[in-house]
Amino acid sequence: MTSQVRFERELTFMLEDPGEAKQHSLFEEERPESMRDQFKALLQAADIGIEDVRLSREDSSTSKMGRNSRFELKHKCESDDAWLPLEEESKGTKTLLRLALPILRAIRNGAILLVDELESSMHPMLADLIVRQFNDPEINKRNAQLIFSTHDTNLLGTLVGEPALRRDQVWLTEKDPRGATVLYPLTDFKPRKDENIERGYIQGRYGAIPFLGGFRVPSGDGE
Repeated sequence: MTSQVRFERELTFMLEDPGEAKQHSLFEEERPESMRDQFKALLQAADIGIEDVRLSREDSSTSKMGRNSRFELKHKCESDDAWLPLEEESKGTKTLLRLALPILRAIRNGAILLVDELESSMHPMLADLIVRQFNDPEINKRNAQLIFSTHDTNLLGTLVGEPALRRDQVWLTEKDPRGATVLYPLTDFKPRKDENIERGYIQGRYGAIPFLGGFRVPSGDGE
């Protein structure tokens, strides 16, 4: 089963209402359920303009199950009918939607969640928000763990207060002379308490940065 199919099945399960013939809104006030409320809160906290999500279904003789289904998202707008199908959303919004359910499930169950390139197609502040959910003991009461790879140095910085990641949570990777990947902790370098970790990393103080050499794009004039 592909990740796309799994995501669609899980979202359908959360939205589906066997007693409703056509469509049903995820965030309807008269049907509060903890997972749906948390899903709503996470999307709204991300401030991507989404107010609601629904599963829209129409009878169709061409569909294998006799119905065509699609997910639709309602955005903040002057119009009361500003619904867009999921496939027309930005890649960042799709990424957040796909991560939302695994994040909520991991925190609820105290599980381990693995994510490759957490910041992929998302604003840096969204990745920061997600990491902080796992580091907040009031939210993550069952000690769920988020293990992820990233190239987002903002998670090391202090522009918006304390860094999202503690220093003992940061591990770096780089290639050795044989081309193998070496994993090592930031704490090996014993950074000072007041040290700017993001700046130090960009300056190469801890390694794990690419060697770009003297590459230049050819000018195209034959030189």
